Amino acid sequence: GQTYEVPAAAKDTVFGLGDITLKYNETPVNAGTYLVNASIAAGTNYTAAELYLGNLVINKADPTIENLNFSIPTGVIYGKKYNVTFGVADGVVGLENITLKYNGTAAAPVNAGTYLVNASVEGTNYNATELYLGNLVINKAELTKDDLIITPALPVSYEEESAEAVVVAVKEGIFGNGTLTVKYGTSEDLPTVADIYKVNATFAADGTNYTACEIYLGDMTI
Repeated sequence: GQTYEVPAAAKDTVFGLGDITLKYNETPVNAGTYLVNASIAAGTNYTAAELYLGNLVINKADPTIENLNFSIPTGVIYGKKYNVTFGVADGVVGLENITLKYNGTAAAPVNAGTYLVNASVEGTNYNATELYLGNLVINKAELTKDDLIITPALPVSYEEESAEAVVVAVKEGIFGNGTLTVKYGTSEDLPTVADIYKVNATFAADGTNYTACEIYLGDMTI
């Protein structure tokens, strides 16, 4: 990313040499091999000439995390929007190809867990390298009543011996919740005798993306 110039001047014992202009087969700002020639104008004691001086070799550098700008959110909650942002740092040229990997795969994580974030990088001026950026931690979320579809809608009333079971399902796009149990008061059995029963949905702690919780859904009156 920097322009390299080969210094060239007449030796101390050389007098009457014309102006010296260096020429490269192309501007040497990227890694590569450049042919360097000196174009010498006619001087008092020397004729004009074109001299091949040699090759200027600019090697690729090994990238570091200082060459990147990135931001890994911390303590993000499953189900919330999050982004791992990345790009090259100011002044870095020739680092074009950057691919993020989470625990070794390019697919962005969708479940709660801890993911090692690495960047596979390479470019015109940089060697292919795998850089460890940090950990992305996605915490389990807690379900709420708004995440559920409840049938029938509560509160609801029945005559004795006629109650229907409350069916609870999570809405589309919600996955990884724990085992669901519906309770009427303190029992999982559908009530048949007259009373007012608080209906709760209990989710166990075995869910991938959601913590254990108990959600009050409403009352069933018989």
